[in-house]
Amino acid sequence: MGEITEIVELYIEDSDILEDKAKEISVSLEDNIKNVIGPGSVGYDTGHLHDSVVSNYAVSYPVAVVIGWYGADYGQYWYRWKDGVDFLQEGLEQTIALY
Repeated sequence: MGEITEIVELYIEDSDILEDKAKEISVSLEDNIKNVIGPGSVGYDTGHLHDSVVSNYAVSYPVAVVIGWYGADYGQYWYRWKDGVDFLQEGLEQTIALY
C-alpha cells in the first residue's frame, strides 16, 4: 500500500479539482484587481484601465499558474500604479488573503 501523499496526488491528478480551484482563483484575482481601481476608488476616471484588467490560468499537473494583467487603451498606464496604489499587487494580496 502506498503513502497517503501518493493516494492524494492520484486523486488530485485524476479529478478536476486543481483546474477548478485555479479557475476560481483566477476569477477572484480579476475581480479583486478591478475592485481596487473601481468607481469610488483610486483615481477612477474613464474606466479604460478597469475594463482592461484580465486574469487567466494554466494547469499542468501538479502546478497551476494564475496570472493577471492589464492592457489599457491609448498607452495610458505604463506602470502598475494609479494615484500611488499598485493595483495589481493590492488585488493579488486580497486574493491571497482569501486562500
